[in-house]
Amino acid sequence: MLGEKVVYNKRMARKKKDDAIIFQAEVVKVMTMADGSPRVILGASENAIPQAAMLMECQRRGILLEITCKEAPKTTAKVDKRGL
Repeated sequence: MLGEKVVYNKRMARKKKDDAIIFQAEVVKVMTMADGSPRVILGASENAIPQAAMLMECQRRGILLEITCKEAPKTTAKVDKRGL
């Protein structure tokens, strides 16, 4: 699973167990499913395609992820139409 080295495609580096998938994203939608569990939809830029491929590989393999979120630095944070 995560401990093994995997090549996702020719342009992506090999990932090891302790490597994190890091990218900036905005929260597009948060909803509650019928069973009460939350569903979060994130939107990332076209620069995060390699990270999206890594997430797709995790989904394909059924790998459970531990997610940590923090605010992006103000210099790179996207500001929405409301100025937030």
